[in-house]
Amino acid sequence: MTGAGNSCDADDDADGVDDGTDNCPLITNFDQADTDKDGAGNACDTDDDGDGVADVADNCPLIANSEQANADGDSVGDVCDGDDDADGIEDGADNCPLIANSDQANADIDGAGNTCDTDDDGDGVADVADNCPLDANPQQSDADDDGIGDVCDVTDSSIAAIAVSHTSLPALWLMALLIGLMGGRGAFAIRRRSI
Repeated sequence: MTGAGNSCDADDDADGVDDGTDNCPLITNFDQADTDKDGAGNACDTDDDGDGVADVADNCPLIANSEQANADGDSVGDVCDGDDDADGIEDGADNCPLIANSDQANADIDGAGNTCDTDDDGDGVADVADNCPLDANPQQSDADDDGIGDVCDVTDSSIAAIAVSHTSLPALWLMALLIGLMGGRGAFAIRRRSI
């Protein structure tokens, strides 16, 4: 059995597409895919997406991304990675698609997760300057001038006021327990009642 040589064969790569219209006449490519529409089929094009980065080094060889951004440092570039920050939440559902935050916390419910939101409580004061970054307090009031805003400062108000009579040792034990649970924080007002 003899075959026609390449010089007289109308389909050198035998992919069913004549050489005159085949975008890779010497490499079989039935689908004739040409992602970057440069006339060279993907099968024989060294830069399928035409972004200037050769396919062998391109982290998204079929989607142009000359900057090769890759937030999570995996082998897949951001433009073709379904989870850019590798936090287990797909980008379409992730409230911080470029910063890992698997808990998806969002104090002000604005659609941007706390991890990437510059004003977590939505009070108009940036977190870096906010004396209560998770509790809205646009006035930034701080009665005791300790740098913690009144709305989130547990020492500004009495956490527990316990009325103790001279015969109520269980109440004193309860107060000690509460202080221990609070790590010694908070202001406790103890009033002795006379009988």
